[in-house]
Amino acid sequence: MSQAFIALSHGSRHPQAAVGIDKLVARTSSVTGAFGQAAHLEFDTPSLVDAAVSLKERGFERATLMPLLFTNGFHMRYDVPNVVAEAQRISGVKLHPTAGLGTGTEVLEQLRTRLFQDVAAGDNPHVILYAVGSSNVAANEAVVRLGVRLADATGFQTSTLFATPGAGRAGFLWGNKGLRLQATAHSRIHLLPLFVTQGLLLDSANTAMAEIMHITGSQITSSAPLGSHLAEILAHRLSHAQRTEVASPAQVPQTT
Repeated sequence: MSQAFIALSHGSRHPQAAVGIDKLVARTSSVTGAFGQAAHLEFDTPSLVDAAVSLKERGFERATLMPLLFTNGFHMRYDVPNVVAEAQRISGVKLHPTAGLGTGTEVLEQLRTRLFQDVAAGDNPHVILYAVGSSNVAANEAVVRLGVRLADATGFQTSTLFATPGAGRAGFLWGNKGLRLQATAHSRIHLLPLFVTQGLLLDSANTAMAEIMHITGSQITSSAPLGSHLAEILAHRLSHAQRTEVASPAQVPQTT
């Protein structure tokens, strides 16, 4: 394999989160023929430094770095550039960052496909696009716009709900209380996670569903995280990286 890539996730304390990232990396490697390595910003191992050192030991001098982040929140704007610089300095591997997963057409199509797979023909739920959320208003607004475009693409009424209080402090509906509020307004709901893999925040929402349904009478179903289906997006990122030169390895392109 002449080409290598690192898929950089946020990381999670969920026991199956890293497993999901490994499956995504394996699927992307299978599709592209490139050597893949998972890395995580926190909670899971290996770190980006350790992943880059591992590539160096395998004889790779350069690699494409693909952040598994949907928005330009704090992690994308600050953490990723910092760990890229550190990993390059310690490992000697030149890392070429791509944009994150983003909220563009590729992600929209993945969500649309998942929704039509999971919602039976003739069913007409109110769809909740469920994202982690950020204290950064612009990052949350990008997800809200994605929800609007998802409604246009599917014909389902769609709203956005965030998992974390940072989004709540920024003025957005969030958490299990937000899910309960939606359930009081809609008798049928389908939760569509904007998640790469399993996570404790998603577990919390799924666990709360039974009680919320009991209290409100709403029927709630949910989809799984996007997981290895995102390999198609990573393959496109990798193909583009092969054709272009990144001006500076430390400059992380912003998502759309």
